[in-house]
Amino acid sequence: TTTAVNLALAYVQFGLRVVLIDANLLSPTLHDIFAFNGSHGLVDNLLDAPVESTMHSLADALFVIPVGAVPSNPLEVLSRRRMDEIVDELRDSFDLIVIDAPPVLSGGEAGLIARHADAVITVVRPGATKPREVRWTGELLDQVRAPSLGLVVNGDPTQRGDANSR
Repeated sequence: TTTAVNLALAYVQFGLRVVLIDANLLSPTLHDIFAFNGSHGLVDNLLDAPVESTMHSLADALFVIPVGAVPSNPLEVLSRRRMDEIVDELRDSFDLIVIDAPPVLSGGEAGLIARHADAVITVVRPGATKPREVRWTGELLDQVRAPSLGLVVNGDPTQRGDANSR
């Protein structure tokens, strides 16, 4: 999440219009980070609510779509064809779409989200992410044909498994 937020902010500083989507239905946090009501969001969009109705403008060029109410069936909700329509609609209005997804190995949600991406960046934590987990993540992304840009190492390597190094 920290990497997604910082990436979005960096591109806004370069003058691009950016939308940041919280697609981490397992542990949504963008509404807390930006301190706004996250009761409506991507889940509502996937159930046919207009995208504009859930989008929060944080600056002239940065917009955020929170998760909304977390469903009991995230895989079913994310597998709806509507996700294709949402991404296509946003591509027409924004220079960059950043999607914050759950960890690839936490379930099938990240794979479903990655199918909609032009590129995927995998974030690893030194001392916490094992080499085999990186390999498995790459294999899973290959299976869904998600183009990978590579890895970002995030966190202090001296703090093994520190929860604050996300």
